[in-house]
Amino acid sequence: MAGLAAGGAARRRGRPFLILERAGRTGGNCVTFAHGPFRFDSGAHRFHEHDREATLQVRRLLSDGLKRVDVPSQVYARGRFVTFPFKAAELAAAFGWRFLLRVAGEMAAARLGRKNRGGDFAARKTRAYGPTLAGSYLLNYSQKLWGLPAGRLSDEIAGNRLRGLNGWGLVRDAFAAAGNPATHLEGAFAYPDGGIGAISDSLAAECGRENVRTGAEVRRVFHENGRIRAVQVNGGEVLACAAVLSSIPLDRFLRLLDPAPPAAVLAAAAFAYRRLALVALFLDRETVSHAATLYFPEPRFPFTRICEPRNRWRGMAPEGRTSLVAEIPFSTGSGIESLAEERLVETVRSTLAGIGLITGNEVLGGCVRRLDDAYPVLDRGVEDRRREVFSYLGRFANLRCIGRNGTFRYLHIHHLLPDAARAVGELLAGEGES
Repeated sequence: MAGLAAGGAARRRGRPFLILERAGRTGGNCVTFAHGPFRFDSGAHRFHEHDREATLQVRRLLSDGLKRVDVPSQVYARGRFVTFPFKAAELAAAFGWRFLLRVAGEMAAARLGRKNRGGDFAARKTRAYGPTLAGSYLLNYSQKLWGLPAGRLSDEIAGNRLRGLNGWGLVRDAFAAAGNPATHLEGAFAYPDGGIGAISDSLAAECGRENVRTGAEVRRVFHENGRIRAVQVNGGEVLACAAVLSSIPLDRFLRLLDPAPPAAVLAAAAFAYRRLALVALFLDRETVSHAATLYFPEPRFPFTRICEPRNRWRGMAPEGRTSLVAEIPFSTGSGIESLAEERLVETVRSTLAGIGLITGNEVLGGCVRRLDDAYPVLDRGVEDRRREVFSYLGRFANLRCIGRNGTFRYLHIHHLLPDAARAVGELLAGEGES
């Protein structure tokens, strides 16, 4: 998506460009898949209207095809689903009033205490939200998602998703009347008709198909005297370039450079990524839940979260039917990448049937889609290593890295679009364009 956004920015400025896409389709990891009459996204994507520039751009691209969705998510805890943002009555029913009061007290104490400074994700979130809430939800879920103990994760992984989740925010959201907005990023968002891939497709159309080459893998990047001079595509063709924007995973981009970077820079770029197996179940049933996303922090569940696509846009499933899409994060070498599709589908089906969310006889079928480089693993010390890498890359005047994997940051759609446009502007300004 970042590359497509950069292409659109270049075209609006009247500058020639070419997008080289390794895959056979555009959109990267922000697409909508079709399986018969069912549609589902490459994850539980949402568009948050927190950046005015990004919001205006998406609304311009989609016209009236972007709708507000105001649906809370839910967390599966102690054998039942609890609405998130939290409500006091549900928390008390699931955990007991003593649990709720303990959480509120711990978070209030944290708010009155010293500001959080330093430390890893586990330490900072335990200080911020107290050991009860952090241990019951945040730390377990984060460890499942990122594949590392929470104590080895950088606090950067939280991004803005927990903004507003503090002592006062919890109390206010817990006791808020129905319909009152929550103070953090769950609950309300914008979503395009046709699925999240409509944004990527519109960006690609804005670029012009003649400016996008799919099945074009960059194999080498040649540089000389502080400038990127050319790239080699598919092992043969060499294309000269005036400037380059790269959304290739940052460590891999470094390994493409010719001449190679110093060994210390390559060592600093020892980055890891989590892959994602999307397991879709298609159901002969009108609806399963009214939640946008169902979260499963407990380690006994193989998936981190499940979404019901028709709760975002009704056209994601035929009338009278629905689907569930489970997300299973994994690392290369875990065995999941080679696990048979049928086994993954059955694992999800039997797990959901085991907690009574579905019944076996309503499952019409299923499928699996695997995504590479879904999440950059932001472990402790990543900031220093990333700084060293960009200190080296900063010597190339006509290069900018963009996107979640191109910058190795946990970015969202409303970050990617304006960031890409700014990168184009910086490169053109460097070439003398005002």
